[in-house]
Amino acid sequence: MTEDEEKAEILGLIYAARVRNEITNEDMLRLSSDVNKVFVFDLQLLNNYVSPHEYSGYTTDNLYSAGLLEQLSTAEKSGLHGMAIGVRKFKLNVMGEKLMRILRNAGYRVSADQVL
Repeated sequence: MTEDEEKAEILGLIYAARVRNEITNEDMLRLSSDVNKVFVFDLQLLNNYVSPHEYSGYTTDNLYSAGLLEQLSTAEKSGLHGMAIGVRKFKLNVMGEKLMRILRNAGYRVSADQVL
């Protein structure tokens, strides 16, 4: 399935959730916009962010800028010579959790061997 076909399927799931009154009109519009901003591959990794997850490059950047993740307070680790360094952690925000719930409830298959 191509990127556009998969996005269309996800958008259909979001619309169906609205028809069933699981989300509001505003939620539907926001989630539709969010899905259009990211690659399907990035959406397939949403499950990684159910609990706090360390920054992992472009995927984290894309999901965060699309409005599906929140950055948590930095956890301090002891660095070289006792210097404190911050570790960026991210997790699903309210909209990300709604999208995950929609995908899970629909049994959306993200790859041949994984279902959200």
